[in-house]
Amino acid sequence: MEEHSIWIEVLSLKQGVYEYKFVLDDAFFHAFEHSIIQKANLNAQIQLKKAHYGIDTRLYVEGQVIVPCDICAEEFALPIQAKDEVLYRYKEYFSEQEKKNLEDKEERELRWFSVIDKQINVGQEFYEVAHVKLPMRLCPAQKNGICVVCQKKPEEWLNQVTKSNQDTEDIDPRWNDLKKIKF
Repeated sequence: MEEHSIWIEVLSLKQGVYEYKFVLDDAFFHAFEHSIIQKANLNAQIQLKKAHYGIDTRLYVEGQVIVPCDICAEEFALPIQAKDEVLYRYKEYFSEQEKKNLEDKEERELRWFSVIDKQINVGQEFYEVAHVKLPMRLCPAQKNGICVVCQKKPEEWLNQVTKSNQDTEDIDPRWNDLKKIKF
């Protein structure tokens, strides 16, 4: 069994509502090859409603992740609070056309599984819920324009990096020759 798998036994469940809780930690996210999150302490919860047509789930994730700042590369704690819904439907109960219609109509994630499947793996869903909630730009809070992690203004840090790159960069002489070409 893979570390990022979170299996829930569903075959033996009777129709009704069930709740499961998990902890998503560093090992969970390390198991995914391209995970942005490498350090985490997240509480995960799934509410599962089993019915004759399939299973409706509501996923909740709350806690904090440690991510590198996009500007200074220093790690900082980022609080996460997210929820999502995933629907599991028995593939035997729907024709191919009905499956297509349901996939086109449904705004939530839809997964197909068999009535004889003993378990469902919700690890991928928790991974996606946590990652979708990450902001596009990973930067810690600023107080008076100063980063609370590295204690610098983002502009100062970028200017310092740009200046140090210009000082240390040796220009390949071939680039100078290419600049002389007229088009």
